[in-house]
Amino acid sequence: MRCRHCGRENPADAGLCGECGTQLAASGTSATDHLEWLEFWHAQLASRLSDLFDSADPAALAELEAEADWVSLRSGEILFRRGDAGDAAYIV
Repeated sequence: MRCRHCGRENPADAGLCGECGTQLAASGTSATDHLEWLEFWHAQLASRLSDLFDSADPAALAELEAEADWVSLRSGEILFRRGDAGDAAYIV
């Protein structure tokens, strides 16, 4: 199954892309199903950011949400190492 994000070919039974961690759509899954999945996770992110930054300005939260990227890692994969440049913030 080819990843829509990075183009890597993955085993048919893989749930996540082995290269970039993107969730793979099951064969026969429509673009509408994929869009619904993305919208669901977007709502989850908004909810969690609201809980985390409850007293923050709504406009600032909207900007943060618009700039956020999802990163999926498998067990044992490294997100960052001590000494790496501080070019991002992570909500785990």
